[in-house]
Amino acid sequence: MKLPFKRDDRLEKLEVEDLTVEGMGVVRVDRAVLFIPGAVPGDVIDVRVRKTRKNYGEGEITGILTPSRFRTAPRCSHFGTCGGCKMQPIQALKILMCRLDFYLALLLGWLITSL
Repeated sequence: MKLPFKRDDRLEKLEVEDLTVEGMGVVRVDRAVLFIPGAVPGDVIDVRVRKTRKNYGEGEITGILTPSRFRTAPRCSHFGTCGGCKMQPIQALKILMCRLDFYLALLLGWLITSL
């Protein structure tokens, strides 16, 4: 699949749909996936594409147009500088819901391939 974006492209008004286990926001652009560190599901953001791979891209937030209702202030004063928990700006319940979705999909995939 040819990606609809390339390195250094600026994309506007993208809604973050999901969260990876590593805490990166997931955005889809014409079925292509873009991973965004610091993005929270429900955010509407502007992005600059930093890297492209064969099937996906990685970007950085250049602006948060509409913050998600799941976005919260990080509890640690060192957030963003120490490399610790990347999920601090996300409400705990939303993190739990995203992880549950991930593990259910993993279990379902395992069950389907086992039968």
